[in-house]
Amino acid sequence: MILRGGELKALKGATDLLKRGAIAAIYSEILFQPHFQDGTNYSQLLHFLDAFNFSLYNLYNLKRGKNGRLRRGDALFIHSCLLG
Repeated sequence: MILRGGELKALKGATDLLKRGAIAAIYSEILFQPHFQDGTNYSQLLHFLDAFNFSLYNLYNLKRGKNGRLRRGDALFIHSCLLG
């Protein structure tokens, strides 16, 4: 069985590490449109990581639907301590 869409749950489980600044970069799948049951959308992930001083650095592997609408991709979030 493949479980998908658990990015936010995993990050919530790492809250203590995030608070301590033990994590400097996060690479995660992101959803711009509903794609998986209980999937975390981009705005939820961005809001959660912003509270720990992470910023979106870049987007990768963007996928679009047949109509051209952006559906999902991967994102690299970097902690502010690395951005200077």
